[in-house]
Amino acid sequence: MSDTMQKLYLILVISVAAFFTESAIKPASAAPIDNLQPGFWHEVLSSRLDTVDPCPGGGCSYSGNLGVAGVMDAWNGGAFDSARNRLIVWGGGHLGYAGNELYAFDILSETWSRLTEPSTSIQMAVSHYSDGKPTSRHTYNDLQYDSQRDRFVSLNASASYSLNGASFSTVDMFDFGTNSWIAGTDRIDGGGTDLGAFSAYDPASGLHYIHHTNGGRLQMYDPGTGQWSNHVVTGSVPIYMTADIDPIRRNLVAVGAGRIFVYDLDNLNAQPLKAVASGNMAAQNADQIGFQYDAASDQFVAWIGGTSVYVLDPVTWVWTQLAPAAGNTVSPGSPNMNGTYGRFRYVPSKNAFIVVNNVDQNVYYYKLSAGGGGPAAPTVSILASPAQVSSGEFSTLGWSTTGADSCTTSGGWSGSVGLSGTSLVGPITVPVTYTLTCTGAGGTVIQSVTVTVAAGGGGGQTGDWGDRSSAAGVVMATRFDTQADVTNWLAGSNADHVSWDQNLKASGNGSLRFDILRTDGAAGGNWARWLADDQREFAPGDEFYVQYRQFIPAYLATHPFLSGGGWKQSIISRHAASMNGANQVQPYGSNQLNEIVLQNTNHRGLVQGYNRNTDGQYPPWEISAVTACSGTDFIYQNAIDWGPQNAGSACENDRARYGGLYSYYQQQPAGYVQGSPDPVSGGFRYYPDEWLTFLIHVRLGQYGGYSNDTQVKVYAARDGAAYQLILDRNDLDLGNGPNHNTLWLLPYNTGRVADMSRQDTFTNYDEVIVSTSFISAPGTAVGQQKSMPPTGLVAE
Repeated sequence: MSDTMQKLYLILVISVAAFFTESAIKPASAAPIDNLQPGFWHEVLSSRLDTVDPCPGGGCSYSGNLGVAGVMDAWNGGAFDSARNRLIVWGGGHLGYAGNELYAFDILSETWSRLTEPSTSIQMAVSHYSDGKPTSRHTYNDLQYDSQRDRFVSLNASASYSLNGASFSTVDMFDFGTNSWIAGTDRIDGGGTDLGAFSAYDPASGLHYIHHTNGGRLQMYDPGTGQWSNHVVTGSVPIYMTADIDPIRRNLVAVGAGRIFVYDLDNLNAQPLKAVASGNMAAQNADQIGFQYDAASDQFVAWIGGTSVYVLDPVTWVWTQLAPAAGNTVSPGSPNMNGTYGRFRYVPSKNAFIVVNNVDQNVYYYKLSAGGGGPAAPTVSILASPAQVSSGEFSTLGWSTTGADSCTTSGGWSGSVGLSGTSLVGPITVPVTYTLTCTGAGGTVIQSVTVTVAAGGGGGQTGDWGDRSSAAGVVMATRFDTQADVTNWLAGSNADHVSWDQNLKASGNGSLRFDILRTDGAAGGNWARWLADDQREFAPGDEFYVQYRQFIPAYLATHPFLSGGGWKQSIISRHAASMNGANQVQPYGSNQLNEIVLQNTNHRGLVQGYNRNTDGQYPPWEISAVTACSGTDFIYQNAIDWGPQNAGSACENDRARYGGLYSYYQQQPAGYVQGSPDPVSGGFRYYPDEWLTFLIHVRLGQYGGYSNDTQVKVYAARDGAAYQLILDRNDLDLGNGPNHNTLWLLPYNTGRVADMSRQDTFTNYDEVIVSTSFISAPGTAVGQQKSMPPTGLVAE
């Protein structure tokens, strides 16, 4: 390289380095809305909605008489998506505009985007077009953002696209998580007319309210249950009012046409207060106004055009006109002749307001008071899967939150829970509502979900063996009612340790017994059976359930064995040798690159698990945690979180809360390798001398390639009790196959050596079921309980 080239290269390197260094240390410039001072307006240049018009030239099947201008000009409002800081606008209707696309203005990028595309197959006088999407309509004050469910909600279908402005009682919700429309429950008859109704959303309860005009009544809608309810008849409610909620005094306040109606949210059947206001009442005497509660100043703010705003004290009902600041030079102009409604909205994260009047005009911001935005209200999402069950079946609740510090439950469940998680509920025989109440710096939010019961039952499982073993989806079931159910499926060494026990059983005629002798090494016998009677193999994308009952005597539950790594309970893998005289193919044995194992790892006395991965390793399913006990703890049963405890020290409370913390082994003289878990532990133990039930739910991801997409859930139940979800890993990497086709039951104890100081012991299995559907927990064992271990015991 020449000297000149070297110098140019050096200059280039230095310049690039300087650029990245400056970029790294130079703070990002604040957006105009962040720098706005009280009393000032700001115009966002080049922020016209019509720049994203899907049909700029007109003439499309959905253009109507107005084209995209009808999104705002045809009596339409909007809502503010506080999770993403964007104003959502939607509307059209009558003959003005048939487009049903959603628009969003992002205050961070200061740009409009089209969230959905307009339907192209247009019909008149229908609630939904042929593609299933809601028809265009006048939206007035009917639009709200449901922060609990992250949905944009339309409570009305008034003046839908048609010659005469047909109206329907449909509720339509756009789910931002799935980017799809969801049908709500049609509104029940509340009297009055749909035109110009007002609505409001309460983020604390997650409930929606709407009041129709001309003799209508206040109605409440709960999207969680899908239930509507009718409440107070107000009388003559004028058309084109706008409403919002005062969260401090728990009032819904509607303003317009010279009136103020105040509804007590804690007494919805009481007549509203018809407030007698004073001061500058220009906003109250107008209609179709922008009207919002301002959390920073604890007052309502109205805008009717121009640079002034009007604030309403929610206690004294005094209106005050606030002129713009002396240096303000920006005006948002006149409002749309057909109303503002929800296109004037408070932005909680910025403590400011946003407004837009027409699709061919820019967006404006306004600042009322000093300071940034306060903390947003928590958001709570809770779902039930499945949401409808047959009588006697179970459902899994899953929930997540943002901005919450604590959550408690009520309704069909009780106690404190974590800020996210899952919980198995049931058996469910009647509809049950599960309520979650979460509190954070921004307030309290309540969310519910209801699990319904399918009519007619027909196929629902109970705890009865006959019902469970013959239910839809069952591919293999054995109760060890004959000796052949044991001996036909013996595999590997120490087959003489395995027998048919007619004395100790959960039900039926017998059970599968393993004698675990003090003279044994690792192996203690194997029982291996096809996962399905038709010998099918489960491959990536398949989902199945394995259930069995196991009796674990006290000695086995609580004693370690010399050099052993802990005894296994079951392996789901592949076995390709001769099973019951059929299908001799390779490979042979359970230890394949796909195995899924339950095990009493290191004799901890807790149900744990592991799998083999792409690297051929055996990663355990425990997860790391920071607790009051240690900054390097492990949670052995990751699905368990009983919520905050307060019965002991901070460490004891954490040990009681989570599924078997590593910390509690440090309390034991023997260290972590021992057989008797600390009673403070929150984990599911091997409760001795009773029939325990284990359910393993497997959803297979891809084999190999570090895919980390297999899910394994493990449920456990004490005798006659309901399941507990104890393990849930959805990020497991299985090795390169082969497909799963075999269930192994075995007490194999890796590394164990003979030890005459230990006792002989045993374990029994019964009621094995494999299914492609969820399997209910059994009832109380009906067989005889405890049989004696082999003779010749040696005391420790």
